[in-house]
Amino acid sequence: LAAGAERGWIGKDAAEAQVKTTLEFFSGKMESEHGFFYHFVDMETGKRFRDSELSSIDTALFLAGALTAARYFENPEIKGLAKKLYERADWKWMANGSLFLSMGWTPENNFLPHAWSDYNESLVMYILAMGSPTFPLTAESWTAIRRTRGKYKDYELILSPPLFTHQFSHAFIDFRNKRDAFADYFKNSVQATLANRQFC
Repeated sequence: LAAGAERGWIGKDAAEAQVKTTLEFFSGKMESEHGFFYHFVDMETGKRFRDSELSSIDTALFLAGALTAARYFENPEIKGLAKKLYERADWKWMANGSLFLSMGWTPENNFLPHAWSDYNESLVMYILAMGSPTFPLTAESWTAIRRTRGKYKDYELILSPPLFTHQFSHAFIDFRNKRDAFADYFKNSVQATLANRQFC
C-alpha cells in the first residue's frame, strides 16, 4: 500500500485508511500465539484455518510491512499499532532454545521440525528478531546462518536457488553500501538476479 500510494496506483488517503483497518484487525481479531500469526486464516473472523501453522516468515514479512507503512504514512495510530504488533512477537519463543527460528508451530504438534538456518528470504526476519525491543535474538543467530557460496556461469554468490529468496528482504531494507563479515547482500542479490537471467 505504501508503494502503491507512492506510485499513484491508489490514493494516499485510501491506502492509509486500509493500512489502519488492517493493523486494527491484526491487533484485535486475528488469532495469534506469542505474537505470531497463522499461515491461513478465515478472512472474516481472523481465526486459524484448518490445521495451518503459525508462520514465522509470514509474520515477519507482515511486521516488516507494518513498520514500513508506519514510517511512510506518519499517522500516530498506525505507528502505535505497528509498534505494538512488532513488540508482541516473541522471537525467543519461536527459536525454541535454538539459535535458529523455527519455520512454525501448531498447537497439536508444537514446533515444526525445520528451522531457518540457511541464507534465504529470512534475512529480514532475523534483523527484526535481533532488533526486537522486547524479545531479541542475539547476533549469534545471525552469524550461525549457513551461507553456502557457489557459482553459476560467471556469477559468484551465496546460493539460494529461487530468485525471490534473494529479493524479499530488499523490499523492506535498503542493503546498498552495507555489508557484514560475510557479504554485501545487495551485490549478492544483483549477482543472483543476473545468474537467474542467464539461466532463463
